[in-house]
Amino acid sequence: NALVAFSVAGYSAQQVQQRLLEQGVSVAVNSMGFTPHDMQARGLTSVVRASVGWCTTAQDIAALAAALRTLTPALVQV
Repeated sequence: NALVAFSVAGYSAQQVQQRLLEQGVSVAVNSMGFTPHDMQARGLTSVVRASVGWCTTAQDIAALAAALRTLTPALVQV
């Protein structure tokens, strides 16, 4: 299993989570308590977390990428 933590410029982590959930993509939000030194260094208070594992399919990853494209159409290329 692996975790991918990210942020989207112009959106809070909670806003990203909500927008992705509206498109059927489930992600989590981690606050400062999980990685305080890294997040402080980058000026973040929370990040979005996508978990991938043995049961994650290519379609799941494509759905995440497509949902992210709706937030940042010019920035996300997969």
